[in-house]
Amino acid sequence: MNIFHPSSLPSFYHFFYITVCTIICAALSIAVPESYLCILPAVAIFGAISWYQKSLLQTWMALACAGMLISLHYDQRNHLYFQKNFSNKIIHISGKVDDVEVKNGIKTITLTTTSINDYHIHSTHPYKVLIHIRHKTRFISVGDTIRLHPIEIKPTKASGYDRYLKKEGIFASIYISDATKIHIITHPPAEYSSIARVSKKLDYTSSLLFNALFFGKKSSHAAYHKLKQYFNFWGVGHYLARSGLHVTLLFILILSLLSYIPLPWYTKQGFLLTSLGILFLYTVSSTSFIRACIFYTLSLLCNLLKVQIQPLHILNLTLLGMIMYNPYLVFFLDFQLTFAATYILMWMGYLRGIKTKNFLVHKNLPPFFEPF
Repeated sequence: MNIFHPSSLPSFYHFFYITVCTIICAALSIAVPESYLCILPAVAIFGAISWYQKSLLQTWMALACAGMLISLHYDQRNHLYFQKNFSNKIIHISGKVDDVEVKNGIKTITLTTTSINDYHIHSTHPYKVLIHIRHKTRFISVGDTIRLHPIEIKPTKASGYDRYLKKEGIFASIYISDATKIHIITHPPAEYSSIARVSKKLDYTSSLLFNALFFGKKSSHAAYHKLKQYFNFWGVGHYLARSGLHVTLLFILILSLLSYIPLPWYTKQGFLLTSLGILFLYTVSSTSFIRACIFYTLSLLCNLLKVQIQPLHILNLTLLGMIMYNPYLVFFLDFQLTFAATYILMWMGYLRGIKTKNFLVHKNLPPFFEPF
């Protein structure tokens, strides 16, 4: 039995069952970590029996659950290793600043570590930590390489916050005391990235609007809050929130521009796929934004490979892939709402399509599409 043969691939409904089964396994494994030792052998035995009985649906269920459990185990093992070696200890840490946010007088820095206690961290498996600084420090910007010592990493007691940190790939949340010294090892020029170079050519208000709409970058400056008030007044404040709407707007904009350019259809699809990749690399991501990126990427690949596009099927694959990559997502409201809303909208369109087809058949007219 070749489960990867096109005729053996699950249907839409099978993929929905597989996704639901994977969600249940993820929720149970995270809520009760000890259950992992029972769930993984059970999934392996279930998969072996399904393979022997040539049951395709059960075999795909076992593969999806096994992939999710392996991903979860790998992530939990890395967090346990970090806690075991660095928690409740006085250490010094060096790393590159990925993000800086100021709120209520506290500067929060997302730091990708390069070394801890002079032990070099491999670039393919870096530790990300949140650094909260209460006292005044020198100007720290994105791209800086800094060194902090001495600091003490304390484990997070709140289970909900601990899950949030794991969802974001953060290994520790550290509050810096006045005794901690901060050294800026390297400070790149202001034009650190291509985004900064473009923003520098715009006036300040246009730069804030450009960064917020296209790259999801917020600011603590008063001008940004005033701009946000204008958006809220006109009822378009949701445009400033990072969501899948930005990907859709980008697609509409690019497709409108490409309609005036005489290029082959496949070239336009490739250009769209490249634009989507560039946007994903340079922008601030959110759950709904990642969902939309994966969905449109799969749709474009279907076009390039001449495969029929089934929106609900692609949405199932997107949901399954995100859960397998980051099982902690199932506990958070943004993940639940974005997929629930998308499923409802797609099902409404699907049911409306069936109603239209039945009407055309009743009038003895040829249907213009075939629902899946």
